[in-house]
Amino acid sequence: MTTPSTEDIKHLVSAATEILYGKEKELIEGQTHEQTIAARIMLHLQHLLPLWHVDVEFNRQGEDRVTKRDATGTPRKPDIIIHRRGPQGPNLALVLIKCQWNVEPREDDRAVAQSLKQQHGYTAAFLLEMQPDGFRLTQV
Repeated sequence: MTTPSTEDIKHLVSAATEILYGKEKELIEGQTHEQTIAARIMLHLQHLLPLWHVDVEFNRQGEDRVTKRDATGTPRKPDIIIHRRGPQGPNLALVLIKCQWNVEPREDDRAVAQSLKQQHGYTAAFLLEMQPDGFRLTQV
């Protein structure tokens, strides 16, 4: 089985998000919680990546299944991850989602995504910003 490239992953996350906008835009228009939006994108993404596990807020890592932490030691649970479950992984990608109506600073998310990527061996990390009229997917 071939591991998708970072560009392939970016394309697939975009495709899953486009499906959400096409079929479930009421979630965006209604300013639904980011966890709900993450779960729906995960569902669409799982159909596009049937040979990988796609999970929402998966926070365990390694042989001992310890809580994922960033470089500062803060416990973290990425919004969406693409991986192989189990201690051997691999961790393919993580996606952090921010909706326009969430006023938290975005720079913190970039730093968290970079830290998790480095700490846990993800091949790629993305920040997905959701707006009523579209989205922006940025590799971090």
